[in-house]
Amino acid sequence: MKKQKILSLLAVLILTFLLVFSGCSSDEKQPVSDTTSVSESTEKETKSTDTLKETTEESSSLSQGTEEKETEGKENSSNNQIYGNDSGNVKPSENQQTTEPAVTQPSTQPVTEKPTEPATEPQAKVCTINISCATVLNNMDKLKEEKKGIVPPGGIILSGYQVEIKDGDTAYDVLVRACQENRIHMDADFTPAYGSAYIKGIGNIYERDCGRLSGWTYCVNGKFPGMGCSSYDVHEGDTVEFLYTCDLGADVGNSYGG
Repeated sequence: MKKQKILSLLAVLILTFLLVFSGCSSDEKQPVSDTTSVSESTEKETKSTDTLKETTEESSSLSQGTEEKETEGKENSSNNQIYGNDSGNVKPSENQQTTEPAVTQPSTQPVTEKPTEPATEPQAKVCTINISCATVLNNMDKLKEEKKGIVPPGGIILSGYQVEIKDGDTAYDVLVRACQENRIHMDADFTPAYGSAYIKGIGNIYERDCGRLSGWTYCVNGKFPGMGCSSYDVHEGDTVEFLYTCDLGADVGNSYGG
């Protein structure tokens, strides 16, 4: 019995020793295992990091490609909406109405500018003047000898000449202007008795050159006004005539006698 107990005790001791020894051995080897595990873990983390980077780059590239495709798709969709697809049919987007406003194409025809019309100035007012000494031709025997060579053909000194007039111009103003513009001799005085200018001579033919009743008179539109020529206002379109009379106006239709 004692032997069995002793053997059992020895067996327990041996087992205890083996367990203790095996524990020490495992403790000595544990750092290496731990180092290896740490190294393997670091490598795994590095690989995981690299894999994560690659995955991130691939995701970024995929995202950029997706965005570019979406942008191109939007541009193509926009172009198709405005200009139509290859078949000529317009594809409206889902959020847009089916009817798109027509695109106005620029005109290829040259633009013709209308010429600028110059500002029209108001037309000047004019009247017509005639100067005649035709009555002298029927009274040449009475005409002074030195004046016979200056009588114009037909006795017409000026015919149908238009003179520009202004408001307030008189028959005398028209005569003076016409003679100045045509370089015709004219001589006049102011006569207090008439309160007007008195025409003494036109074209070097004076009063009493063809008898004692000869001289100059005037009419407007075929009528003799009965007042001095510088007192009669003329109007646009009037016809003023200065006529030489050899019989105090009777031979030219002047009933007022001068």
